[in-house]
Amino acid sequence: MSADFDYPSDLRFTCSGCGDCCVNTNILLRPGEADALGGLDWEGRADDLVGVSPGVGAKAPGGMSRQRLRKREDGRCIYLGSDSQCRIHEHFGAARKPLMCRMYPFHFYPLNERIAVDCAFSCRAVSLGQGAPLKAQVPEWRLLLQAELGSPRPRKHLLNARSALSDEILWQIEQYVLVFLDDTSMSLFDRVRCLLEYSRLATTGDPSTESAAVLRQALAKGLPIQIGKMPWEGQIDRTQRAVFFQWLYLVLNPTAANEDLLRGPSLEAAKRKRVAIGNRYRKANQAHTSTTGS
Repeated sequence: MSADFDYPSDLRFTCSGCGDCCVNTNILLRPGEADALGGLDWEGRADDLVGVSPGVGAKAPGGMSRQRLRKREDGRCIYLGSDSQCRIHEHFGAARKPLMCRMYPFHFYPLNERIAVDCAFSCRAVSLGQGAPLKAQVPEWRLLLQAELGSPRPRKHLLNARSALSDEILWQIEQYVLVFLDDTSMSLFDRVRCLLEYSRLATTGDPSTESAAVLRQALAKGLPIQIGKMPWEGQIDRTQRAVFFQWLYLVLNPTAANEDLLRGPSLEAAKRKRVAIGNRYRKANQAHTSTTGS
């Protein structure tokens, strides 16, 4: 694979073996992986895994039917040992683990003839900045993608149902957004406000036109000045408010173990609970708005 990798240069990662990813992550299985895991011989190694089917049906993002690794009732992967170490890795080697496990906490996608790298901050080492600079991961990434995936397939970056962003435009928007987030002259709250406002304005109309490119450049220079002079009280638009409450909801109500497997009455009950919590947030926000005038 000759493509270069683009990744956050200031992040660090070395697996600490904490086991968090084996609890907090739904591991989607590629075709054939469930059968391969089912063929592992656990006799004399882990009696609780003998005869256990490794995969369960689940819905992937976008509604596609997939299989994921089975979890215990407490949300822990069935292969996670009492020492928080992967028993597949321990008894059969890293190469026998599902690809998603081996890739974590990274995800790869092609962008403008390069391979962009996403990093999961749910990983303790990434979020705490522990380990080696990501540059040290490049040889391993290259070998992994060559052996398992070949060249990642290009994706369409859909703006809406009828139009898409090109790799070049998406890459440009991403670079501007990163500049906002790195601007320490603004508070973190104002940086997020810049990001949201830029994302909204920069994707209005047809982003492929020459005038849209000029607008993106002007917004990148002008928004930090505008946001800095604009008090947030009464200035948070509906999109920004929705993002904030969605974040608040996810923080206070993480997805329960095996929730993606709920069906029938149990699924409806979970939906009603989420709607009820959302309504409480909405009413609290309305009460705040009525007293502040925002």
